[in-house]
Amino acid sequence: MSRFARALGALSLTAVAGACNAGLDVNADAGLQLQLATVNGNAPATSAPETIVVGTDVIVLESVQLVLRQIELEGVDGACADSTVSDDCAEIEIGPMIVDLPLNGGAEHAISAQVLAGTYDEIKFKVHRPESGSADDQAFIQANPTFADVSIRVIGTWNGEPFAYEGQQGYEQEISLTTPIVVTDAPAHLTLATDVGMWFVNEAGTGLVDPRLALTGLAFESLVEHNIELSFEAFEDDDRDGQADN
Repeated sequence: MSRFARALGALSLTAVAGACNAGLDVNADAGLQLQLATVNGNAPATSAPETIVVGTDVIVLESVQLVLRQIELEGVDGACADSTVSDDCAEIEIGPMIVDLPLNGGAEHAISAQVLAGTYDEIKFKVHRPESGSADDQAFIQANPTFADVSIRVIGTWNGEPFAYEGQQGYEQEISLTTPIVVTDAPAHLTLATDVGMWFVNEAGTGLVDPRLALTGLAFESLVEHNIELSFEAFEDDDRDGQADN
């Protein structure tokens, strides 16, 4: 079992709405199963999924970690699943927590949560930068001191040279689901995926930048942050293979 599965596989959370919805009766039979997956659009067909090749450059990933916080589902047409809920719909408070993204293909279960039965067509989530000066983040930083002011950490090699990339940008994502998911008395399976193969691609798309030059204040910081921001997608994934069902 992977570190990711050991850390998160048994985690069960209850979705909560905003303060205006305190006391709302969450349907205990309704459920959301969230998986995480990585995609690598720049992996050669004969190589492992963690190998990224663009032009003559090669990155081999050893680990990819990010700090995840808060997931929210939004109902179709902006309406929540229950007419008594105003605007926050199904908000799942989950963090901050470190997750290890799976690099060997497929999807790995991350979170089980109770949410209201209904139809949802958007997911919102945060990749969080735990701030040293924030009282809300102090307990997390005390337990994970190497993630102070770090939202993403990637370990690997670039053209054979070892690197450790630490991103300090927080990301708030809103992703529309091409096919809305329907939560009933049977769990709905939703996969959140990121294309790690595009994170370090240069602006021309002809090679890979040195991740050591993408750290805070260096030449490729903004480029890599932009690439990461564009790399996320979400979709229904009932067979949990890391691919959209439709």
